[in-house]
Amino acid sequence: AELLGKAINQNALDADVTQEDRQAFIKMLRSFGELPTPGVAPIDPETPRNHCLTPMTVQSVCEANPRLPLSELLKSKFWEHLFNQPVDGEWQPTLFQPVGGMDKIVDAFVKRVGKSIRYNAQVMEIINLPDGVQVSWRDRRSGKTSQLKADYCLSNMPLPKLAELKTNFSEDFKKAVDHARIGALYKLAWQANRRFWEEAPYNIYGGISYTDSAITQMWYPSNGYLSKRGIVAGSYSYLEQAEAFGRMTLADRITAGRKDAVKLHKEFSSEALLPSSKAVSIAWHQAEGQSGGYALWDDSKAEDNKAYRRLLAPDGRFFVIGDQVSPLPGWQEGAFLSSEHAVLQVTGKRPVLVSELERAPDVRRLQRRLA
Repeated sequence: AELLGKAINQNALDADVTQEDRQAFIKMLRSFGELPTPGVAPIDPETPRNHCLTPMTVQSVCEANPRLPLSELLKSKFWEHLFNQPVDGEWQPTLFQPVGGMDKIVDAFVKRVGKSIRYNAQVMEIINLPDGVQVSWRDRRSGKTSQLKADYCLSNMPLPKLAELKTNFSEDFKKAVDHARIGALYKLAWQANRRFWEEAPYNIYGGISYTDSAITQMWYPSNGYLSKRGIVAGSYSYLEQAEAFGRMTLADRITAGRKDAVKLHKEFSSEALLPSSKAVSIAWHQAEGQSGGYALWDDSKAEDNKAYRRLLAPDGRFFVIGDQVSPLPGWQEGAFLSSEHAVLQVTGKRPVLVSELERAPDVRRLQRRLA
């Protein structure tokens, strides 16, 4: 607002802008930027927009925080750190969420089809047949191997794990499966014996704090407001940084996470408030059956587009599904989009031959927005 006010006073607007429009725009800038007078007059050093130094009471008015000078705002390069994220399609405004967490979506499916789920079943072989698909699997508890034949197979197995199996896929389909890559993800969570982030001076209820430290970001719970305890995600890291955390012991992860978290909240220095014994972490690229967190597609690479395009079509009656073959890798919405795509192909409501116009998602853009 300060710079725009100066520019307008220097006649930086188009010649066809009327003086009336110019004055109205300056009034808008005064309101938006808390400018005390039109144009180049010095701005107020304090404004209630910066909130109060101390909580207001009936006996005291708001003593505003000093505002940051324009030069300090520009030095911060805040626009490079996810400032515009709320307007991105992947980060829409908060709406509703399942009571009890996102796993409740899975629980709802289990409630309907749970009797058909086989747990501790490790797939060993997949064979395409003229009239279906045959899957060989091993019971991880007994070691017994069994076979199951079905009309169709929709597989959301991570592609690197699928590539390790014995199969009779066609050459082009197997090449596409082998080409796919999965990126590393890491998360560290703390149990706090007091929800200090909801107290002054933070007053944080849900949302994310970003940092250029190794922990990358901190996620605050959007449930259980003002209750006694809470779980806070003290790190959510990607790719090389996730791999670095993955190489650490659990104790070293906790130490490193606490060291960075203190920069955001001094309360992390307290073992009593955030006990190490209650901290848990996971490196998804090390988790058995996972291989990573999200598919790494690059729409600028011809081979990525070719592989992605091939995986959107079945091989015989075998279909690959999951967020890994969707425009939103790493998101539940992507997994649903992929499943819908395959079901429509199975039922003949969508062609199984994918258009040459199909291309891989731009995961580089997602990474820039996330990391």
